[in-house]
Amino acid sequence: MEEFASFCRIPPDGTPLKLGKATPIKHYRSERDVAVKIMTAAVWVLLSAVTVITGYEAFETLPWGQALLLTSALATLSAGILGVTYLFAPKAFDLTSAGVVVLRPVRSFLIPYSQIVEARPLRKLTWKGIRLFASGGLYGFFGLFYFAGIGKTWTYTARRSRVILLKTKSRGQYVIGPEEPENFLSQLLSYQEIKSGAGEGI
Repeated sequence: MEEFASFCRIPPDGTPLKLGKATPIKHYRSERDVAVKIMTAAVWVLLSAVTVITGYEAFETLPWGQALLLTSALATLSAGILGVTYLFAPKAFDLTSAGVVVLRPVRSFLIPYSQIVEARPLRKLTWKGIRLFASGGLYGFFGLFYFAGIGKTWTYTARRSRVILLKTKSRGQYVIGPEEPENFLSQLLSYQEIKSGAGEGI
């Protein structure tokens, strides 16, 4: 079941970075757009507010020990959601001697050039889609999604516009969001002959 907990998995075409011998050539950051910044801030505020308000009510109505236990559990859950999700969010992208590297705090991975058969820009991702156990705004969009007009894609981007679609030999698809996407695509295509689509996206 590739959909289960897709936000923290390494995609089928990806190679764990520690196993890939890749020399970095060009580094591109992952930049958050306004929507992602707002959604991330909103989740932080919501989880913090729920923890504080519930904790306050607990200490007002429950025995001290029970209130402390409940508040600690909520704080741990909130920290877990925020912390674990952050660990798998895309932080940057490297073009290396071996392929495209998606850099994350943990479980970074390589998409080998030998697997990429097409690379083209997408002007904007549609909101018409299904999130398959992925992160849909907190720190970005990452994991497995189904987008109308594109299909099932492994997505790693902190913005919805000016992204890049990669297709692989095994019919896998990736959407990535490096800074300077035009330059990234130009450099990528210069490292290996890859079929470049002319479409402007969805």
